[in-house]
Amino acid sequence: MSGSSRFIILTMRTLSTVSFLLAVSALLPAQSWTPVPTNNAPPAQGYGASIAYHFGTGRTVLHGGRGTAVSADTWTFDGIDWQLEAPQNSPGARWAHRLVQDTGSGRVLLFGGRDAGTTAQNETWAWDGADWTRIPTANAPSPRAFHQMAYDSRRGITVVFGGFGVLDSQTWEFDGLDWVGRATATVPPIVGDGQMVYDASRGVCVLFGGWDGRARVYASTWEYDGDDWRPVTTRTTPPLRQWHQMSYDPIFQHVVMHGGFGGGVFNDCWIYDGADWTQVFPAGAPPTVPVQAGMTYDFARVTHVEFGGSGPAGRSQETTDFQSLALPSFAWAGAGCAGSQGTPVLESAMGSTARVGTNLVMEVRGVPSSSAVLLVGFSNQVLGPFRLPYALDGLGLVGCSLYTSIEASAAGAATGGVARFSLAMPAQFAGQSFWAQAFVPDTAAPGFAVLSNACRAYIAP
Repeated sequence: MSGSSRFIILTMRTLSTVSFLLAVSALLPAQSWTPVPTNNAPPAQGYGASIAYHFGTGRTVLHGGRGTAVSADTWTFDGIDWQLEAPQNSPGARWAHRLVQDTGSGRVLLFGGRDAGTTAQNETWAWDGADWTRIPTANAPSPRAFHQMAYDSRRGITVVFGGFGVLDSQTWEFDGLDWVGRATATVPPIVGDGQMVYDASRGVCVLFGGWDGRARVYASTWEYDGDDWRPVTTRTTPPLRQWHQMSYDPIFQHVVMHGGFGGGVFNDCWIYDGADWTQVFPAGAPPTVPVQAGMTYDFARVTHVEFGGSGPAGRSQETTDFQSLALPSFAWAGAGCAGSQGTPVLESAMGSTARVGTNLVMEVRGVPSSSAVLLVGFSNQVLGPFRLPYALDGLGLVGCSLYTSIEASAAGAATGGVARFSLAMPAQFAGQSFWAQAFVPDTAAPGFAVLSNACRAYIAP
């Protein structure tokens, strides 16, 4: 066993394991808005604010936006306050652009938008948590702004649809190196001002609303599966709109939509579960300016984050959380590192949940050895004197980062490349979260081991 392996193993205690499965509740959870008081916030960006979550730092990233002037600043949010970053390189002044989290590369990608004037751009940039890098590509969509963009984690592809430079309803895909135009049999009539997010539970990009660039605003739902677009007919349909906000909830596996404009300002909230839209009425005061804000999902804090926007109250510097924790959850909370058989994947077993009185069953897939060790902790911020996530390159585990403190561990045998763990959910932990990550021996990997992705579990009563 390597020194790095002993370093981790020596911090462990053993958890008892009992196997049990529980069906997931289909009840719609309670929702709530919670204002986040910050001491330091980006200037009010009333137009074109775009934000995305960065797994590597556990922070939400914002770049640019148009307030009294077009901003070239990059800000990050840790759930408590905003911080103005000072990167060596920058996309420059930009608004009406789009940001997405590329979980495959661990970067936040930026594409398009307008410069300090109204000139559309078609540059591709990547944020690694400290600096921006422009990605040179042999091909690219034409310059555009107000387009729709989402990251398809199943295929490892960033999808762009539509936009305004010239009126454009093309579909483009970026694989991390170059852009490819996709000629689909079916094309939505929307050009821009809509919203698109990736539904990881069903493997489709979901597009709602938007403008055709001429006279019509839509209330239609479309899905893109990587091959073609298809319209979705739902029993209930939100009013037509543009300039709204959407993000995907990986815990409850539905799309959240808020606000927008459609003959008037909307401050309503809707949930799309892949079959129908349901209007919800969250507790708490919603953001006061619900048009053209930025919205993303914060995996570390298990909440949606909304910032900025415009509306009858003017431009906004508000930061607001939208959260649902009424049901047990087990969600992605950090990237793993690749070994001889790729990156091991930690996930909950089908039908298993973190509910008091049951057992949460977890599986690690892609295990090249005869066993794996589950690391469990109650913090994703610190491990003793170390700040998390903690890079393990210095310990021989090149490219690996630890995302959880280690209060306990469980060893499990692997069969067919899969190791299974079952943890009891005791009543005293109701309403709390814990983090889990798998340590996987791999003699062909640097340091003779790799780590899976990290996940955060919320234990519901």
